This record gives sequence, structure tokens and C-alpha cells, in this order.
Amino acid sequence: MNDVIDKRFVEAMNKHFKELQPDTKFQLDKAALVHVLDQETSRRERLLLLNLLGSRFDTKLYSRQDYSVLRGVQCMGPVDYYREMPYVFAASDINLNISVKGIQSGVPQRAFDILASGGFLLSNYQQELVELFSYGEEMVVYESLEDAVEKCNFYLSNQELRGKIARKGRERVLTEHNMVDKIRYMMDVAEV
Repeated sequence: MNDVIDKRFVEAMNKHFKELQPDTKFQLDKAALVHVLDQETSRRERLLLLNLLGSRFDTKLYSRQDYSVLRGVQCMGPVDYYREMPYVFAASDINLNISVKGIQSGVPQRAFDILASGGFLLSNYQQELVELFSYGEEMVVYESLEDAVEKCNFYLSNQELRGKIARKGRERVLTEHNMVDKIRYMMDVAEV
């Protein structure tokens, strides 16, 4: 999104907004506009993917937000992230991680939480995720909405393979990516 929005676009948006609200002093800047558009694009992609999955598979969503627009998705409401969500991750056949569009690097905490709970992780592609975990052996990534649906179909039909990948992902998190080791590493680096 950052590449698409230029200075002229931001100026045009501000001019249009000023026409709608002549008394305002509010001005958009590029960073704010990119952030809003990333958030909205991500929200729409999530809704689209959930609708696609809900039309084909038994799909549950745990969230505080109202997702009544979804069809075929069971909205389960919120659960406590620290006490209940690990059980949801472990009991779910497939756990989705759909990062916000503007996040170009890094691994979301949710991915670590899913894997540490013994859940099967299907995530959008993030470079660092495939650097830290073996694709197809410890987690799975998708590169388009169609790819996500195909991979859900494949892995829901292959319970043994799905279980093996989830176990290996959990093992990797517990042995190489646990909080204690990461904090020790940060402390060592800080001493340099």
C-alpha cells in the first residue's frame, strides 16, 4: 500500500475531506492513510477468506467483534487468550494466522502461541516465518486466498500429516523459540 499512495493522492484526499468538512483542521498524512488502508484491506481479506472457508468447512471464529456478516461461520464469541485460547488452538484442526497487510516482516506472536499450544498453523506468507520454521514440516503458509482454501481442504483430509506437522511445530517452539531462551538472548546481546 505504501508504494501506491503518493503525495498527490494524499493532497487530493485532504482537499476532498476539506470540501466535505470546511471547518475542520484535520489533515491526513501518508503514514496515517497507509495504516488505515492496510487495516481495512486486511479486514476485508479476512472476511472474504472466512466466508470462503465457511462455505466449505466447519469454521469457527473466536472474537469480540461482530462478524454477523459471515456466512457459514460459527461466531463463538471471545475466550480468554491466556487461559482458554491455548485449548482452542490445540483442539482446532486448523488455526489461521492472517497478518495485517502493512506488516512486511516479523513473526506474529499468534503464530508462536498456536505452535506452542500444539495447534496446526496455516499462515499467510511472512519471510521470517519460513526462516524460523520448516515449511510443510512444522507449519504451512498460503500465498493467496485460493491457496488457503486448497490447503485447508488438503490438510483437513490428512489428519495424520496435520498432527505430525503440529507436533513438530510445537517441538520447535519449545526447544528453540521459548520466552526464557529469547530473554536470555536479548540480555546477552544487550551486554555486548
